[in-house]
Amino acid sequence: GPDGIADIFTIPAKNTSVRSVAAGPNNDIWFTGYNRGVVGRTTAAGQINLFSAKVSKPKSKDMTLGPDGNLWFATNAGRLGRTTPGGETKLFKIKNKKKKPSALTVGGDGNIWFVQQSDKNGKKKKSSKKTLARMTPWGKVTEFQAKSGLRKSYGITTGPDGRIWFCDPERKRIGRMALNGSGLTYFKKGLKGTPISIITGPDNQMYFGEKEGRIGRISVSGKITEYPIPGAAGTKKFPVQGLTVGPDGDVWFVNDRRSQVGKLRLATGNVDCVNGVWNNLEACGWPGPAHTGHP
Repeated sequence: GPDGIADIFTIPAKNTSVRSVAAGPNNDIWFTGYNRGVVGRTTAAGQINLFSAKVSKPKSKDMTLGPDGNLWFATNAGRLGRTTPGGETKLFKIKNKKKKPSALTVGGDGNIWFVQQSDKNGKKKKSSKKTLARMTPWGKVTEFQAKSGLRKSYGITTGPDGRIWFCDPERKRIGRMALNGSGLTYFKKGLKGTPISIITGPDNQMYFGEKEGRIGRISVSGKITEYPIPGAAGTKKFPVQGLTVGPDGDVWFVNDRRSQVGKLRLATGNVDCVNGVWNNLEACGWPGPAHTGHP
């Protein structure tokens, strides 16, 4: 809540790890089980309903509300899932079942765009570099050449320019593509680390998280500005895999390795923990600079 106190709700299914969450219609929150075949819906009051995901272990790491009013999610099983507000799920195959969909966004064309990480065994094949893809609401897939396997990429967004922007951790760069698949461009100048996640901000800029403890901003022209996370910048102890824009208009983020939440204040460029007390990191629930992240 606004006071920084979290409400915890128990999922009524044991060992249901959750790594993909999305706001759905009717102000409900939806999620996909990572290691259990369920799609869940919860109200703000914490009432949870579970539905079949049609796959035993989705291993889903992203979910989004589609333009059709349904929830779409990625699975490691070479499929995208579509769940109606009533809980009915249908799975759609991608063209190569060995590729792993890992990040989704809604394009300005009304389709679902996604990263499909290439399998390591196919890294020398030209087809393995067709790692950006588009799916229509009825399941038709078109693949696009990204000139990279995009392995370990969990970032894709529709930019303020209407183009698709995505992270390429494999080659430490950020990519851009037009909705018709043309104009593939990569940006590296100004990057100090490995971008793994990206969102569109409220100020016509995009914001990305790095594996090495930094938040970055990139303009539609490709200009990059970086903001270090105190006590973590330059290390791999604070990988920023989750980003979102909060109701205060700032960019909030999480540490993928520990239970930590922070935000980038857009007005000042300061990186803060939830209550802004950087002179006492422990009071914010963060480790001090000397022991940030895992030992």
